[in-house]
Amino acid sequence: MTGREGRAPAVAIVGGGISGLVLAHELLKLSPAAEIVVMEADDRPGGKIDTREIDGLRLEWGPNGFLDNKPATIALAQELGLRQRLLPSDGAARKRYVFSRGKLHRLPESPGAFLKSGLLSWPAKLRVLMEPLARRRPEDRDETVEEFARRRLGRQAAARLIDPMVSGVFAGDPRALSLAAAFPRIAELERQYGGLFKALRRISRERRREGGAAVSPQPGGRLTSFEDGLGELPLSLARALGDRLRLGCRVTGLECGGAAGGASNPRAFRLRCAEGPPVDADLVALAIPAHESARLLATSQNGSCPAEARAAAEVAALLEEIPYSPLAVVSLCYDRDSLGHDLDGFGFLIPREEQRELLGALWTSSIFPGRRAPRDTALLTCMVGGARLGPLLERDDESLVALTREEIRHAMGINAVPKRAVVFRHQQAIPSYPPGHPARVARMEQTLAKRLPGLVLVGNAYKGIGVNDCIINSTAAAAGLLRRSGT
Repeated sequence: MTGREGRAPAVAIVGGGISGLVLAHELLKLSPAAEIVVMEADDRPGGKIDTREIDGLRLEWGPNGFLDNKPATIALAQELGLRQRLLPSDGAARKRYVFSRGKLHRLPESPGAFLKSGLLSWPAKLRVLMEPLARRRPEDRDETVEEFARRRLGRQAAARLIDPMVSGVFAGDPRALSLAAAFPRIAELERQYGGLFKALRRISRERRREGGAAVSPQPGGRLTSFEDGLGELPLSLARALGDRLRLGCRVTGLECGGAAGGASNPRAFRLRCAEGPPVDADLVALAIPAHESARLLATSQNGSCPAEARAAAEVAALLEEIPYSPLAVVSLCYDRDSLGHDLDGFGFLIPREEQRELLGALWTSSIFPGRRAPRDTALLTCMVGGARLGPLLERDDESLVALTREEIRHAMGINAVPKRAVVFRHQQAIPSYPPGHPARVARMEQTLAKRLPGLVLVGNAYKGIGVNDCIINSTAAAAGLLRRSGT
């Protein structure tokens, strides 16, 4: 395939996280002759995905895995020769808990378990059972997750079921999160079937007819990683890209159109780097956090084309409206015999109404037994901060560990002293999708397509924060980008 003037397109990808790496991988599949360079400011690939080996522990700096309910990630692993390296979570990880009113309550997985659960009061349970009678969503507004949950399930279920789920996924605030953007499948189920219970019944009936299992209200899919951690995935992509990936290459400037070199430079873009010569390209993908893309676009040079300058400024302003939640990940490692708790499950989350200083904890040594810590060791991965507790990250590591230990003692009754504690900090960890986010993303895409058609945005700030979402969206972006180049 060839681009302008019969030559293969030159593509510059800014950012070597999972989105940028997958985009490059897919571009090479579609256009093997393409000249591709991935520029990553860090000295390693992967972005937020990074598995670290510390004192015999295998710790995830960012996400712990992906759900196996979408085929794209499994297919990518197969292409990279990682199929035999896939590591599904243990069956015990199906058991998930919510800390409420002084104790851990297991999330119910069936109607009978729901009725027996002490997580909700009987009036709240009856309110949930009335969900099929709830009023429909107003068509003229982008409803928040909390508004949706209260409307369909009631206030108590919103507070004790939905609020902690949002904390666990986004480290966010359901009062400031767009349902359509953050959980599009849930919004679609209501539109298509008229309600959640109606959707569960219809889909379960269809699956039974096809010989499959009924639908569970629990999150779909099984948490999956790799034998040596999730970091295997970006490392394998990086190896496949070879010298097309440039580490330690920080992009400091972006020039578009006439500013990229005029008649002497037929490429549409020029990217300037902190070290080394500039990179010229026909196509550019910004696969970096929204605020970093905003900086590049806001300071970009656009030659003598006012339309390009205005487009870059408009998109930069929209990117600045995407907030990020801060998060500290505190890993506590114990001698298993000293714990006094069997850690039988996935872990627990804490609703906002409890007014605690911990979002929740994963029982990592039970999720992946023997693969993240030695068999005689218990490993807890605890989440501190988020949209509502961000100021806690101003504390030093010792203080954060002490806070986390106290929260674990309060929730699980664990008084043992950990033999190792590790703190990872992310001042801008997870993007949040505030109301209006789908329209905001659509406006950015339309502006770029019309006035800067050779430039695209990819990453978890736009259409899904999970590993699966990033892979699916980057795969789609690869085909779209080549279409724009005429290849």
